Parts: sequence; C-alpha cells; structure tokens
Amino acid sequence: MVNEAFLCRHTSNYRIATMDNTSLLSNNCTIPTCFCQECRIKRKDHFAEMSLYRMYTCINALSGVREIRSERLFENTLNQIANGKAYHDACLRGSGLKKWKSWAKKQDQFKMLPNTMLTRISTFVNDCRVCYDRWDDIVRNLSDPRFSNIEVSTLSVHYLRESASRTWCERYNDAVRRRRGQQGDPLYTSERYQQILQMVVNSGIIGELQHNPGYVASFFGRIQHDAIAIARRVNPN
Repeated sequence: MVNEAFLCRHTSNYRIATMDNTSLLSNNCTIPTCFCQECRIKRKDHFAEMSLYRMYTCINALSGVREIRSERLFENTLNQIANGKAYHDACLRGSGLKKWKSWAKKQDQFKMLPNTMLTRISTFVNDCRVCYDRWDDIVRNLSDPRFSNIEVSTLSVHYLRESASRTWCERYNDAVRRRRGQQGDPLYTSERYQQILQMVVNSGIIGELQHNPGYVASFFGRIQHDAIAIARRVNPN
C-alpha cells in the first residue's frame, strides 16, 4: 500500500507525489517536506523569530490551511509541528515551568478562556513538541513495512504524536486494514448512517467545537481511537 498526497516541489508549483512511508528516511533539503534534523531546526528557528502573539496566530492560521489546500496537507502538518515546538519553547523559556498549560494560566491572554479550550490548545502545543522531539521514533515506526496501511501524509499532528508508539502503530495499522477490508460491504445502510450522523449534529458537539474543522477532526479522531480500544476489550481478535 503506497502513501499518496506527499508533496514535492516542481518548479514554482506543487504536485501530488506518490511515495511510501520509507520516503521519510530520505534527507533531501531541496523539497518542502524534508524534516531532517537540519530542516526541523530551520523551521523551528523561523517561527522562533516571531513574537509570541504571531506564533500563536500561526497555530490557528495553519490549522485553517489544512482544510483549504489539501494538496499541501503534509507540508502544512510539518509547519504546525515546527511552529508549535518554537511557540512552546519560547513561552517556557526562563519561566521555570515545565508545562505550557501552567504557563498559559498565568497569562492575561488566556485568563478568560474556558478550561476546555485551554486544555485543547495545550494538548495541541504539547503534541507538536512531542512530534518534534521524537521525530526519529516516528520515522522509524512509520517507515516499517509492517505498518504500510498507515498513510503518513494524512495523519494529523495528534496521530503523528501517537505514532511515536509502536503499539499504537500496530493497532492503528490493523484498524485501517480491517476497515478497508470491509469497504463495499457496509455494516450500516445509508439511511442508518444518516440517522447516526444526525444524532451527532443534534448533540451539539460540533457547535461546542466552534464548527472548526481542525477541532472536529481531532476530537473524532480521539473518539475513533478510544472506540477501537473498547472494541478490542470485547473482541481482541
């Protein structure tokens, strides 16, 4: 199974490149998706030169870009990681604190923010930090042929953070394989699916997430992960 939607630069335009996960192993600083140690540092330093406000603004802006330009999805994800890491380090530098949320609670900018929203931002910033710091582990896992069902270019920052764990990769790869095997033989009719979808809409969850596509994707990604874990307790096979 190849991974699609990786980007490579062709003159001044972008085109979709078809690559497998082993492309993560290559260090080619001439392409925008390179995330070798040198490129990671350059990306982080680029954001580190900004003010805290601008770095925080970039976090929100880059999240929006994911939905607007799907062909640049993976490059944007790498920018999210680098930006989040730079923002995390800049906030905590000289503060004596180890957690971004502890720092944020002392800032006027976040004092009026609901705790649920602050937790969501904190989780994202921390996910970026872990992805940046453990990128070698992520590459090692996702370039393993045994996890070829995982399409790297479509993974969110949160899922990339999870992929630093081989156990998570094993479970997610298996879940994707099973889901693909069931395509064409759905367990639910179209009518039943629409009923379930309407239940989700009626619950108000999407409204609570401010109708933000990035927040919705992250939240239901967590639901999927936890639902699979619950299913495995009943049916480990």
